[in-house]
Amino acid sequence: MHPGQSQSKHINEFHKLVGDLAAIDTAISDKDQALLLLTSLISAYDNFMETLLYGRDTLKLEDVVVTLYSRELQKMTETKGDGGERLYVRGRS
Repeated sequence: MHPGQSQSKHINEFHKLVGDLAAIDTAISDKDQALLLLTSLISAYDNFMETLLYGRDTLKLEDVVVTLYSRELQKMTETKGDGGERLYVRGRS
């Protein structure tokens, strides 16, 4: 993943690569796909990656993808809703 690249685009590219490998009879297990996707994220996702890796008994690709999409949606919502929510403090004059 490149800095500034959307998670959706990164996930789509990942699925394309996995599909290309499947086309040449190189299958990758679901767990390995989940690990590969997590480790392909930029360092800003380190805490996110550790939470998914160590916070669950089993790791599934679908769980990783759904969580990434949810995180992206949450960030987009925070960015859009951030316009008027500021605290202005004025000192004594």
